[in-house]
Amino acid sequence: MRRYPTSEEIIKSKSISIPSIGFKFNVPQFASVKETVIKIFLNDTSRGVTDHYFLLSSADLQPPFAAIVVTELPPNMRNINSAFNAVKISQERNLKGLNVAYELNPMSGPHGESLEMLIHDRVGSHCFPTADVTLLPKGINLDTIGVSRFTLIDSKLVEFSIIVVIPDDMSGSVAEDYARSKMDSFWQIIKSI
Repeated sequence: MRRYPTSEEIIKSKSISIPSIGFKFNVPQFASVKETVIKIFLNDTSRGVTDHYFLLSSADLQPPFAAIVVTELPPNMRNINSAFNAVKISQERNLKGLNVAYELNPMSGPHGESLEMLIHDRVGSHCFPTADVTLLPKGINLDTIGVSRFTLIDSKLVEFSIIVVIPDDMSGSVAEDYARSKMDSFWQIIKSI
């Protein structure tokens, strides 16, 4: 890890532009996080495509609790059907072996046609969100919902993922609506440049 060259400007402006991938990110503020640490990993090819990670955590060495992953797709996959089929395949692989109920549901939002996935008891990991899904350990008195949304922006597949801690007095559809409301704010922090 090394400090980003323009970190002081980012702190002042609360935004970061990454011209090499064509996006600008507004740095979100989370009431439950004392200090948001941004981790940026560009040009990762470990999944066979080029991924760019914008990760948020509460400390340098803590796993992310929120992420935006911009994936450069091969030319034949730069359409909604192919991109969303790839999402379905990768999420099935990431959930393999876990007894977890999930669905990828179509929706529309500020970036157009999208897919949404909710996973109860999900937590961040150091490979969040593109590797195997990690769940809360048994016996932990905490309720979380991982919300992921996938969309195509400028022919790039963009995944927005956030782990939401659910207040004690919420459950069921109320908790899911609460988690979605947190994502509604989060996935608007990105803009094309």
